[in-house]
Amino acid sequence: MNEPGSGNNGSSPKAYRIIAGILALLLATAVIFFAVKLEQKKIAGSLKKNRQTAQERAAAGGELGLKEGNKIYSSQWTSKNTSPGTEPLSARDSAAFIAYEKAYAADSEKSANEKNSAKIAGSKRAADSAKAAIKAARIAKTMDSLKKANAAASSGSGEGPARNQVPIDCRNDTVTPEVYPDSAGGEHIGPAHVFLRTNKPCTVFWRFDPDTSWHVWNADTFVMDCTATLGYKAVDRCGRATEPRRERYDIKPFGFVPAAGPELPPADCANDTMMPWVYPDPAGGLHYGPIHICFQTNKPCTVYWRTGADTAWRAWHSDTFLVDTTTTFTYKAVDRCGHAMEPQEESYVIRPRRSTFPCGTGMEPVETDAKQFCIDRYEWPDRKGATPQTYVSLYQAMDSCAAAGKRLCTADEWSLACAGPDSLSYPYGRRYSRHACVTHDTTMRHSGSKPECRAFFGAYDMSGNVAEWTSTPSKRNAHFYNVMGGFWASGPASGCYEARYSYYPQNRHNPVGFRCCKDFASSVK
Repeated sequence: MNEPGSGNNGSSPKAYRIIAGILALLLATAVIFFAVKLEQKKIAGSLKKNRQTAQERAAAGGELGLKEGNKIYSSQWTSKNTSPGTEPLSARDSAAFIAYEKAYAADSEKSANEKNSAKIAGSKRAADSAKAAIKAARIAKTMDSLKKANAAASSGSGEGPARNQVPIDCRNDTVTPEVYPDSAGGEHIGPAHVFLRTNKPCTVFWRFDPDTSWHVWNADTFVMDCTATLGYKAVDRCGRATEPRRERYDIKPFGFVPAAGPELPPADCANDTMMPWVYPDPAGGLHYGPIHICFQTNKPCTVYWRTGADTAWRAWHSDTFLVDTTTTFTYKAVDRCGHAMEPQEESYVIRPRRSTFPCGTGMEPVETDAKQFCIDRYEWPDRKGATPQTYVSLYQAMDSCAAAGKRLCTADEWSLACAGPDSLSYPYGRRYSRHACVTHDTTMRHSGSKPECRAFFGAYDMSGNVAEWTSTPSKRNAHFYNVMGGFWASGPASGCYEARYSYYPQNRHNPVGFRCCKDFASSVK
């Protein structure tokens, strides 16, 4: 027999188990779903918070930069709250991070360049200071040497300038000093150039008769253009001395006509149109102590002269005049064809030698009731026989004078030194003469090449040769500065008060040079 109840009871537990499994699976799925949603919400909140923090940080960094003038770089960006790399940055923050890194690198390079520039500038300033100190030391050394030389000259003993001399052993030095002129005395036609030579390092002293005081020789070349007697001696560093010696030079001028002697070739008077020109050497003006004067001519001719109030003319036969008092000479010349030079006058003012000289070597004192200063005897570089330096600006001229312890002359000082106390129109007189200075030529000449172009106080070539800068602005235009005296082709426009030429101070011109002045108070004593 079948039992209907037994079959139904066997299938029910299995169905319940299936239903329970399905419900458990649905519950687990729901739990997992809600857990995933919760985790996603948490992650989204964290990212939002990080983004807000980065923005606040950037705003704070920008504000800091505006307030303090500094930039916020990666190190400042990542060190505020967390260490770098703990949390990923957004694309925006990463871009900002990279931009700050580049700015940091650029600013670091700029700072390094600025430091290098400052270091280079400091080195340049140090080098310039060192050069200035060396230059000042050289100038001081030169001035000290000049003081020693002047002291030795005034005392007649002692040592002159000694350069690059090694210590000497006087116990083993038995050589006696010797000095001799390389152009011996005797008769010379035209000027003789004399240089004193020695056999060992020593100090040489010289004088011209009838002088009694000795002068220290500083390697200058003597130009013997008049008959005179040169005395010389030497003292070495061990005190050994030579006996004073004398050498007489009988100088005959190129155009001299002897009273008796060989006949000159016949003159071609039909073709000889040159007028004779004669001048005394040295020229007139102020001189300290006795001087020897002779006449120079430009061609064979007979020279006549007289002094003071004399009315009778005397022929000159190469005699040297000793002038030791204030005197006025009148002279003229006649050549063999009868061409004659008009009588000329030259006044000499002789003052006693100064015990102390207010100017340095190569300068002449200018003294009036209103002014006292020193001026260079020749155009720069202030050496007889040298070529004047031209093509210089006003600033270059000022620098050259300052380096020598001098200054550029003013226009008033320049004119006073040129015109003298009598306010002459030209350094040689009141009327223009084309022969006296280098004013009718094609180029400049050596300094002192025209002995007659001497101003009253002793400065040469203040008319012609080269124009000279002054430190005085032009009255027509304050941006221009006056140059004085004309140049080699100026003709009559080369007087002591000629100020028609003026230029910008930075300009340079071939006919323009300069000479320097100096105050008595700062001059070498």
